[in-house]
Amino acid sequence: MVETFLSVAETAALLETSERTIQRNAMAGKYGEFRYVESTSGGGRGGKMLQIRLDALPESYQTKYIEEQGLGTNVKKVKTVSAYDQAPAWAREKAHRNHAILDAFESYLLRPGKKTELTEQFVREWNQEHLDETVSKTTLYRWKKGYQKDGLSALLPQYGQNSGKRFAISDELLTEFIRLLKKNLKIAECHRILELIAKKNGETCPSDATLRRIAKELPTAVLVAIQEGKKAFYNKCQTFTRRDPESVRAGQVFVGDHRKFDFFILGPRGTWVRPWVTAWMDMRSGKLVSWTVTFSPNTDTIMASFAEAALDPAIGLPREVYLDNGRDYCNERFAGRGFRERKAALEADKQRVVPMMERLGIITHFAIPENARAKTIERVAFLNMSNWFCPHMDTYCGRNTAHRPERLADKLKGDKNKAKYNITLEQLAEIFGGYVRYIYNKRPSERGRGREGECPDETFIRTRLPVRQTTEAVMQHFLQKQTGRYRVGRNGITFRGREYYSPEMTLHKKKDLLISCRQNDVSTIYVYDLDERPLFTATLMPLRDALHESPEGMHDDGSRKKAEWETVKNHWAYQAAESGDAPSMAEIVDLFREYGPQSPDPQPTTVTEMVPVPAELREAIRYNSANQATGTDGRSVFEMMHGTKIERRKGE
Repeated sequence: MVETFLSVAETAALLETSERTIQRNAMAGKYGEFRYVESTSGGGRGGKMLQIRLDALPESYQTKYIEEQGLGTNVKKVKTVSAYDQAPAWAREKAHRNHAILDAFESYLLRPGKKTELTEQFVREWNQEHLDETVSKTTLYRWKKGYQKDGLSALLPQYGQNSGKRFAISDELLTEFIRLLKKNLKIAECHRILELIAKKNGETCPSDATLRRIAKELPTAVLVAIQEGKKAFYNKCQTFTRRDPESVRAGQVFVGDHRKFDFFILGPRGTWVRPWVTAWMDMRSGKLVSWTVTFSPNTDTIMASFAEAALDPAIGLPREVYLDNGRDYCNERFAGRGFRERKAALEADKQRVVPMMERLGIITHFAIPENARAKTIERVAFLNMSNWFCPHMDTYCGRNTAHRPERLADKLKGDKNKAKYNITLEQLAEIFGGYVRYIYNKRPSERGRGREGECPDETFIRTRLPVRQTTEAVMQHFLQKQTGRYRVGRNGITFRGREYYSPEMTLHKKKDLLISCRQNDVSTIYVYDLDERPLFTATLMPLRDALHESPEGMHDDGSRKKAEWETVKNHWAYQAAESGDAPSMAEIVDLFREYGPQSPDPQPTTVTEMVPVPAELREAIRYNSANQATGTDGRSVFEMMHGTKIERRKGE
């Protein structure tokens, strides 16, 4: 199909800017590949006129041009991608420089004389003046012919085209290397084994540095999936569904969970134990509405802490709750059995206990089992508690062994330290209550979505629904006992506070990329590598309703996550890892035996050193031999030698 080209004047009129701006943008590569045509109307260089492709302009201006020209549907826009469009920035810059040389050459040929002589003279003069940028007649002829056919694509440099695409390693060795990486072996150990495999196959093994470069260029998501499996990919790399807090109101949804404190106090038996907190957080504001400190969390502590919020006239009952799937939350008295409940069968047998939440008209949502990242309270309140509250306690032990203080063991030794560092459970409850009321719930948010600059209490007051109240008697009845570098994060690229996603981002996790977008439409961004090679487009990731997302929305999220996993599965490295098993230990031993270092084993030697035998020992040996011959063994040789001194000979 014939492409539509516009002159500089037509392009400037269409984009409502100056012709000089259009020329500068074209030479900077902003309009992709352009061309020069012979002009009889004057202007241009040496009678040539610069023309720009219509499909290189923004789509809105393409539509405007089609409407102005009255072309309607008769013009079909075909977006072609040339080698110039896909080349990195340095290669496009070199193509522009080569075009300038070619332009100077063609202008030189306009002088009187034979073209062959003019060509030789131009090459000679040019090379004398540009020692670092010499050209030959063959190069000029090739550029001229190629430019007439392919435009600036023919002027791209020929070197560097395979950068990052191939490794100095055969496909068989590369597959074996990926399989060895699956075993979490060090690169040096992989290199040793590959050397033997290459020796066996009669190949050349790549260097250790090459293997390290291959491993470094593997996408993080693929490497995690290979070495740690799908679950690790899900927890560490895969994008997650981000809830929109503004889709709910304060007082609508409470989130409940347990958390063990990161410090010790003395337990009921007089030993150091880590206490627990059972807390409820308002999903919209992040405010902790109630909590209970205990040594052992259970359904009773859950219901007790829930009652504290329900009976508070400023908080009241929620409309819905979001709970963990632990057995103490999946209790038939409190919220039902969750995924463990056989509701229909129990109702048929009249054995089902109506849980407290159902009687109070509260809708219950259970988190996905073994999916801690889905619990908002874990990521918001408990993380804040670990960072701000626990480190101030004398017996702080850290979130894990990496954060454990060195002096902790000394503090937990002896009865004297028990009296010095211990606080009672009641004292802890009072201290933690003060922390929640006067610090956590009063701390302004710096970047929390939906409450920038507000503390949880302020957001709760501003957005809360009418308070649902119940009497204490009722509760007691139930409570018996742009563009620069952007890092591709786990959930895509964050640009202007919004997240953008594309399935292809899975292979670029934790990498820096460049992006661009249209000024009036930021629903789509265009992503490039650091060499400005176009990679893919990304679209805004929709915010899902916190609890009442439509089936279509949930299906879209599932499809997105499935597409990510399929991208990882279809990557050549993952396919190589799954196509077979790495050599077993027995096979590796065989490789070393057959192709490893062939140093000789120790053999018996003819050079010996005889140990001199004392007279007493010779007599004992004869005596023992005689007894054995007659069957009347007496003392052993060693008993006879007891106390005998073996003298050294002269010269030893």
